[in-house]
Amino acid sequence: MALPNARQFDHEGRSFEWVVRRRGNALRVVVQDAQARGQLLVINTRYFDLVMSGEKGGDFYARIAFGPGFLRDRITLALNQGWQPKAKGLPLFSVADHLELDEFPQPWGMTGFTLERIENLWSVLNAITRDPAWRARLASTYGEVVGVPPEYIIGIDPELWDRLEHSGGLQVFRTAWDPKGGDNAPCLAIRTSACPIEVLEDVLHWYRTPE
Repeated sequence: MALPNARQFDHEGRSFEWVVRRRGNALRVVVQDAQARGQLLVINTRYFDLVMSGEKGGDFYARIAFGPGFLRDRITLALNQGWQPKAKGLPLFSVADHLELDEFPQPWGMTGFTLERIENLWSVLNAITRDPAWRARLASTYGEVVGVPPEYIIGIDPELWDRLEHSGGLQVFRTAWDPKGGDNAPCLAIRTSACPIEVLEDVLHWYRTPE
């Protein structure tokens, strides 16, 4: 049986279809061979994950990047662990990126971070990454900290500002994903003035040449 409202992608000469469901910060991705429609693969992961730097104050939150690359990695892992996408009548085969998906990850030595708090910050960050004026200001800079005016947040969603007005103000700046680890993929980061923990979003598309 086909997965309802599924998207398709190709991997090693075969077509797979997949759907994703979210519950809080937990994501459940179901994958199936589009031709054989055999054993289902279930991938359990997080919507927002905490990237641990190993240094106090260096951790940051980022969304899981979904797409063919993510799926191909998990399919390869599942096949190596025994998933049989052509076999019918078998129970679900599961792989998990984390053992404690229901617990929101906390930065090193800190507590009190919630999914709602990170989603509020990401909502502003996502709007900024899509805004041509912000792109023009930030694309060519690195490390310049720029305050986000309250009027801009209100323009996105007045209720969003109601949830963020006690944060001490928001700041955005261009940075790299993990420069110490050698990953200089361009990102945009947002944080509150009162707390150094950052939320990052990939902005590699800013630098791609239009086709």
